Amino acid sequence: MDINKFIYFLLAGSMFFLFYTEESKVKDIKSQERPTISFFDSIMYEITDKRIEKVIQSKKTLTYKNRDELYDATVIVKSNKNNNDSTNTISAMNILRYGDNIYLDKNVYLQLSNKFNIRTEQLEYNLETQIAKNTEFFEAIQQNNRLVGTNLYLDGSINKITAKNTKFKIKVKND
Repeated sequence: MDINKFIYFLLAGSMFFLFYTEESKVKDIKSQERPTISFFDSIMYEITDKRIEKVIQSKKTLTYKNRDELYDATVIVKSNKNNNDSTNTISAMNILRYGDNIYLDKNVYLQLSNKFNIRTEQLEYNLETQIAKNTEFFEAIQQNNRLVGTNLYLDGSINKITAKNTKFKIKVKND
């Protein structure tokens, strides 16, 4: 009688393992998106027939079909407006670029051509329109004037800035 139960148990166990399929833990490499080009410790130039438009320096750059990922990077952009040679400098630990839109994260530093400097932890910036936005705390310095706050909106082409929860310190000249 115990032998019959043992045989039925082996039969049931073998049927269980026959129909049981374990999920594969191996990832399908073909389904993951891979970068088309990778650069390490690089300096890249975007050159037109008249001048150098952009200079990008990074520790690591991954270029995909529709985006670029830069790590510990600095981007220097020449302005196309009004035929002036002003430059804007952007640097951050992580930069994600979709066309003209740049998303910056960790130790973000933005210096505009009018010597307006912004430090924050996250920032969205458009290279074409020169509009910067964020919802994080920021610090902006121009000469001896200092502005801190949250929810930054900066239009670099017309020098307009708006923010919430602001505190500012302005140095006034005595005549």
